Amino acid sequence: MARVRGGNTGFAVALVIFGCGFVIALLVAIIFYTKIETHKVNEEAAKDALAEYISNAETAQANDFKSTDATVFGNMLIQIRNLETDIREANDQIAKLTRTTKEMEDVYNTLAGQKNTVDAELIAERKQAVDTLADRKASLEKALREKAELASQIGVLQKQVSDAIENADAAARERIAELSEEKKNLEATVFDANAIAKEWEGKYNTLFASLPKPPAPNTTNPDGEVASIFGGGNDLFISLGRRNGLVLGMTFEIFDPQPVIRLNTSNEARGKATIEVYGLKDDSATCRVVRLSRGAAINPGDPIVNVAYDPNMNITMSAFGAFDIEGDGGTNDIGRINALIVKNGAELATMTKDDSGIPILTPDLNYVILGAKPELPDKPSPDEFDPVIIAEYQAQLAANEAYFRIVDEAKLLRIPVLSQDRFLDLIGYYER
Repeated sequence: MARVRGGNTGFAVALVIFGCGFVIALLVAIIFYTKIETHKVNEEAAKDALAEYISNAETAQANDFKSTDATVFGNMLIQIRNLETDIREANDQIAKLTRTTKEMEDVYNTLAGQKNTVDAELIAERKQAVDTLADRKASLEKALREKAELASQIGVLQKQVSDAIENADAAARERIAELSEEKKNLEATVFDANAIAKEWEGKYNTLFASLPKPPAPNTTNPDGEVASIFGGGNDLFISLGRRNGLVLGMTFEIFDPQPVIRLNTSNEARGKATIEVYGLKDDSATCRVVRLSRGAAINPGDPIVNVAYDPNMNITMSAFGAFDIEGDGGTNDIGRINALIVKNGAELATMTKDDSGIPILTPDLNYVILGAKPELPDKPSPDEFDPVIIAEYQAQLAANEAYFRIVDEAKLLRIPVLSQDRFLDLIGYYER
């Protein structure tokens, strides 16, 4: 019995323990369930509160943005710093763009000013072109009017010329008839003149045979002779005087007695002495000795010669060019040369000049006296525009051309050419 009681008690205890445990477990479950429900409510409230700040999609993006080494906020700070760096760089670029924009604005303003200037110039040029075209149009219209007037005048002149030609033809035919008649009369006159010419030719030949023969080449005839000597041999009389064309200051060369006077290779007469006329009478002249060769003596009857003087004809001379008698650098002594020509008994030829002012030589001229030969000037460079230099070159070139033109004409006409020094030597100028 006891064994049975004891066994029921253990069951009962176990049952009680089980029941207590069940109750306790039930109470714990109720408690946990209640807490779970509370947490679910809090979770839903938290989700609702979080939804006001971030959505589920944004939450997923934030989870994707999260790295293993930092939080989302840390990553956001890193991005913010990166954005700040980008913003600074962007600000620098904006500053550069601002400066570039300012420079471009300055360039634009400069170009705009230049454009305004060019526009103003174009407007002025356009106005000038319009005015020029207007002037040319007016000139063209005037020229057309003048052309029409000239055409009308030409028509009138052509008619006048045609009438004049017809009248001239008629007058020419009449004149030809008159000249034919005159020709017949002249032929008869010429026949009579030929007979008279033959008669005069005979008389001329007879007269020419009686004249003295001309001197041989490089010789000349004496002009006169020494009549007497006085004053210790420094003064003398000669056989020529005022009636023979002598003038004061003329010089003569004295030679030893000989039938003809021989000239040197330069056609110069250089004797043993030079005398100068200082007194005149009708048939004689008083002279002084201005040069006497060493060992020479002057005697009565010695012949005298001056190539610029001829008692039987007038010697004509002409001077041209630049003369410097005293050798002092001057070139305007042509007046003194002309005076010496006249003073020594020759005739100063009056010659006509061509359009360029160069004398025209004639066959009746006996001598030409030329000044210093002008140098051929250097031609100015093509870049020379100084009118004074160009005028000087043209004047020197014209003087050079005139000099050689006179030399060529003198050779062609066989006229002797004397230089300044040769002429002065011949008249004894330097020995006075």
